[in-house]
Parts: sequence; structure tokens; C-alpha cells
Amino acid sequence: MFQQILAAPAVVAVLLGAPALADQYVLQIDGNLAVASVGLRSILQIDEIDAFTLGGNDYVVVEAPDEGYLEAYFHAARHTPRTLSTLDTDWDGPGLAGLALERRMLFMTPADCGFCAP
Repeated sequence: MFQQILAAPAVVAVLLGAPALADQYVLQIDGNLAVASVGLRSILQIDEIDAFTLGGNDYVVVEAPDEGYLEAYFHAARHTPRTLSTLDTDWDGPGLAGLALERRMLFMTPADCGFCAP
């Protein structure tokens, strides 16, 4: 009986679903990303964290629940990114925020991207 009482919260959590955890991504893009509406970003749970140019390449840093949300966002913005990388740490967190862009880029891990330009 005691085990059933302990298992109940776990079953409820699975049925209700856990809140989506967002990941951070760095995408190399061509030019500036068109400004998407606040409503679209809200629906797709996209947070644009940073945009910058480094070595002649344009980048945008975004937070999203997963790559599927990113694909929908870029499709809606009618923009095809060139590359996709994941971040192993928070772009604006205390560990990276004080570093130069070149050093921050070392924390990126290239990822396969089915919606990026070939």
C-alpha cells in the first residue's frame, strides 16, 4: 500500500507531462533574421537571446524546447539557416557572459540540421 502511495505522484506527472525544458542553439544565418511576431515566438516557445556577426558570418542564439520548434520558427520566418549548433551551457550565464565571442563559440557542438541549407 505504501508503495502505491509513493507511485501515485509519479503516475500523475507522467500523465500530465513534465514542463518542457528549453535548450539553447546557435544558428549561422545569412543576414539578419526577420523579426518574428511576439505571438509566433510565444506559441513556438522561442526566445531570441543574441544576434552577432563574427568573422563575416551572422549568427543568432535562440532558446527552444527542441529542434522541431526551431524548424517551425525558421520556416515561418522564411529564413533558412546555414548551420546549427547546440550549447552545452547558458549563453548569458555567468560562465560564458564575460567571455569574448570567439571563446564562447568553443562551447558550441555542431548538430545535424535537416532544415538548414545544404
